Amino acid sequence: MPNCEKSDTLTLNIQQSGIYLNASVLPTNANADTDEKHSLAGIFRNQQLNLSGKVGKSILCNIPRPQNDPLNSVTIQMQLVDKGNMTGQLTVNGIPQTLKFTAVPQKAN
Repeated sequence: MPNCEKSDTLTLNIQQSGIYLNASVLPTNANADTDEKHSLAGIFRNQQLNLSGKVGKSILCNIPRPQNDPLNSVTIQMQLVDKGNMTGQLTVNGIPQTLKFTAVPQKAN
């Protein structure tokens, strides 16, 4: 991530109910049981997933969470491609460029 001293791989945790989605962005090294509230909401329609909401800078930059973690408005758009992978783009308020990524589903344990 630009504007970060250090950044790490992020995990997008998605809960789906029909076409409606709730999601959170967490550092990959976060405990899977972390009680992070879902800060993104969106819709899955026509093989496209659109999410928007707010994510703390501490999560995006992989830094310890300060007392008043500034929130960044985030928009994620993804397209389902082969083998369940999704290609997408992440737009963060305050960062001029769009960040492109590929999302790979994790196997359920």
